Amino acid sequence: MDVKDCLSLPEEESLACVKEAIKTEKGVCPSRLVLLLEGDCEPCIQARREYEQDIKQETIQVVSTASKEGKDIIKRNNIEYAPALLLLDCNNQLIGV
Repeated sequence: MDVKDCLSLPEEESLACVKEAIKTEKGVCPSRLVLLLEGDCEPCIQARREYEQDIKQETIQVVSTASKEGKDIIKRNNIEYAPALLLLDCNNQLIGV
C-alpha cells in the first residue's frame, strides 16, 4: 500500500499505515512525516513526547518553525498552528489535502 492509499483508511489506522509506507517507499519524490514545532510551547513538548519513538527511529522528522525549512513549510502550506504533524512530499507540499 502506498502513502496516498493509507489516507483513505480510517483515522486510527491511517498514521500507522503511512509510517510503514514511508519506510518502503521508492521513487524520485519520497514522502515524509514532519512534526513542526514552535520552541518549547507546552503542546509542542507533549507532541514531542507522544512521537518520541518515531523521532528516534527517524520515521518522523522534527522541524522548528524558526528554521528556514520550517518557514518554507509554513508559507507553502498556510500552516497556522504548531505543533503540527504533516505528511509532505519532497517539495514540502502537503499530501492528501
